[in-house]
Amino acid sequence: MNGKQRGRLDIVYFGMTTWDGITGRAKQLATRLGSVGRVCFVDPITPSLPGNLLRLARGQSTRPWRTRLEHVSDGLWVLTPHPALPWGYDLGFLNRANQGLVSRLVRRTARQVGLEDPILWIEHPLETAQISSLDHRMVCYHCRDNYRAFWSEVPRRQKLVERLEEQLLPRADVVVAASEALAELCGRANPHIYAVPNAADFEHFAAGQGDRAPELDDYDHPLVGYLGTVSHWFDLDAIHWVAQRRPAWTFVIIGPVENVDLTPYQGLANLHFMGAVPYARAPDLAAAFDVCLLPRRTSELTAHMDPIKVYEYLSLGKPVVASPMPQLERYADLIYLANDGVAFEACIETALAEAHQPGATAKREARKALAQANTWDRRVEDILNALRETDHRLGWEPEY
Repeated sequence: MNGKQRGRLDIVYFGMTTWDGITGRAKQLATRLGSVGRVCFVDPITPSLPGNLLRLARGQSTRPWRTRLEHVSDGLWVLTPHPALPWGYDLGFLNRANQGLVSRLVRRTARQVGLEDPILWIEHPLETAQISSLDHRMVCYHCRDNYRAFWSEVPRRQKLVERLEEQLLPRADVVVAASEALAELCGRANPHIYAVPNAADFEHFAAGQGDRAPELDDYDHPLVGYLGTVSHWFDLDAIHWVAQRRPAWTFVIIGPVENVDLTPYQGLANLHFMGAVPYARAPDLAAAFDVCLLPRRTSELTAHMDPIKVYEYLSLGKPVVASPMPQLERYADLIYLANDGVAFEACIETALAEAHQPGATAKREARKALAQANTWDRRVEDILNALRETDHRLGWEPEY
């Protein structure tokens, strides 16, 4: 025996997005970590109490009014706090009050489910106060975005997030960054950094079949599609411009719309917004596309992104036309990169013709092979190795 304390894989996972939202990086990682150890996923407090009341008045769906603990699987629980104070994302003293509420709920839940000496998994600087409030053996900062750039249009929130991240980074025992660009950014304040890019749920998406997408039966081919969230970083101007120039191409945008006014982009007969769909439907819908789109506005935010969508599209072997981002340049031989509407039009035309070119089958298989080499299972193994190394460095013997 080496005298080290033994540490199980018990994680309090403070999510940046809610569990019942889109199936993205957080849910993919937490689900797999819960299959190895025990994970309590903590939903963020959103909306606030006044925000929930406003939703109710508008006839929109509301968040639970009371704290809820759901046992999702053997090693996974989801804790949803009840709505709390407003402005917790913008004012430091209100953020501390809300985080104090969450701390009390987490302590109670940890006792209930038996978490011991847990790892605090913090996805957003707004949760920094948990380090001082909760017992833990390790703090892992899971940096998913350039948060300062993300909130560039909300100065008060940006200022709070920037200040809290400056506190969080040196206090983290390990940092897991969602792209190499983010790892370089975070590495300036913490040497214990691991780049763990995004990935694909390969088996889920590779099984997609376009003939099982009746939702798209009324649309003519060629079908040029996007599947995912539409937010302020989405380059709708470029897609609208191409749709105007190419009325014979049908453009379908599938996914939730957040903080974007679609009014200027509606009215074209060949540009359609379908809204959110269940995750189970995503593979068949994407399989029906002739070309897959990934248009992002060029910004400091997108310069640090590693889009999940590209791996999901590639799981189907589909041609992808994407905005140029540093994380995608390595795949330039398998995807098309376009920096404006003119380039998107040209690349879509080339991608549509690809199926009739020599080597089309080989390229399709190469895309699938790339996606298969970048799965969430592999990413979780990389994370487990990072946590094991950190446990050893902190004097613990990992039992996972």
